[in-house]
Amino acid sequence: MRCTLPAVGRRITGGIKLIRGKWHARVVLHREPRDASGRYRQHVTPLPAATTEANAEALARLLQHDYDTGHWSPARVEPTTEQLAAYTVSAWVDRWLSQQTYSEVAHDRARVALWLPRCRFGALALSSVTPRDAAALVAELRALPSPKLHRAPAPRTVRNVVDPIARAIRGAVFEGLLASDPFASLPTAARPQSVDAHPERRRSMRLSRADLEILLTEPGVEARWSVLWHLLALTGARLGEAIGLRWCDVQADTPLARVVLASQIHHQTREVRPTKTGAVREVPLHPALASELARWREGWVGEYGRAPLPGDLIVPTHGTTGRPGRPSRVTGPGSPLDHQAVHRALQRDLLACGIDAHRVHDLRHTFVSLCADAGMAPDVVTRWTHAAGGVSARALYLVPSWERQCTEMVRLTLGPGRRARAQTG
Repeated sequence: MRCTLPAVGRRITGGIKLIRGKWHARVVLHREPRDASGRYRQHVTPLPAATTEANAEALARLLQHDYDTGHWSPARVEPTTEQLAAYTVSAWVDRWLSQQTYSEVAHDRARVALWLPRCRFGALALSSVTPRDAAALVAELRALPSPKLHRAPAPRTVRNVVDPIARAIRGAVFEGLLASDPFASLPTAARPQSVDAHPERRRSMRLSRADLEILLTEPGVEARWSVLWHLLALTGARLGEAIGLRWCDVQADTPLARVVLASQIHHQTREVRPTKTGAVREVPLHPALASELARWREGWVGEYGRAPLPGDLIVPTHGTTGRPGRPSRVTGPGSPLDHQAVHRALQRDLLACGIDAHRVHDLRHTFVSLCADAGMAPDVVTRWTHAAGGVSARALYLVPSWERQCTEMVRLTLGPGRRARAQTG
């Protein structure tokens, strides 16, 4: 029942005390001036009358955590027993997500805000969550109608909702607010799956070889958009990675140069961040892409008024600032292209080429599909698109040689397309 006092290598976890048959939480005020004897002061808060010993310990740890992180102090308004008793899963998940900085946190917060209030799981006390409650959450999500489509959500949607909630619960376990992770012991049948509602639609999430050849060689496509479509379709880069590429990221090598994908432009903050997986990928420069980059380097001078420097973006905007209120941290004559502007440009060019509408990410799918059609080794293609960032023996020693990667890349052949036919005609 004692508070864990500060000591070398030990954490302050708070404690509880039974006073006149009622549990009280004790918070160690280690950020306040010490008392006359040199000890840390303590603050005692009464807990709800029906609180059990186990729940009292969890609430004490929670109150100590709020004090440690600056969310509460005795100098502010004293939390009521009702507030302490009502600290729910929803409150913790919201707080945990608000402190995260990973690239997809905004999407996760939106999903959780849309789905969690509709489930009983969010109203549960954080300290009382069990594996059966976690399984009930998954089952309830599977049965709820989608707010937009008015039908049961796809398995992948359920998985995308449960994933940030489960990670927030693991954060509560790490902070000592929960004894164990209730999602860790779910049986296989109760776990959400990454499966589409209509898996056959995946087949349309790529361009055919003929459509890609037309898009990359259409004479009417503006030069800066043409080079961006080449970068996306012949490196497998994600959109944020492609618009953040600089000329110095294209490095000379033999037998093919290499494109280094080490960072991305965040779609909301417009900041330069590591790639989605944190891994640095190196992709051989496809001959068609090399030709397009050489052509674009000559046009870059007329587009921006000077020769490109190594630190300049390959395809920047024409302005000198980023999105209003979100200045870019990238140097150069312009800021990174806006994600929505790229999407609109792709739809315009596809329409001009007589091709059905596609997402920008479908160019990445197309690259992987064409590599498979060319008979490339899966381990090489995986290295280009999802390079492992770990230090396991497999990641260290089973890396395909650069010569082998270049040999595989040249197996991806494209037809002459419209531009070559227009020049010869």
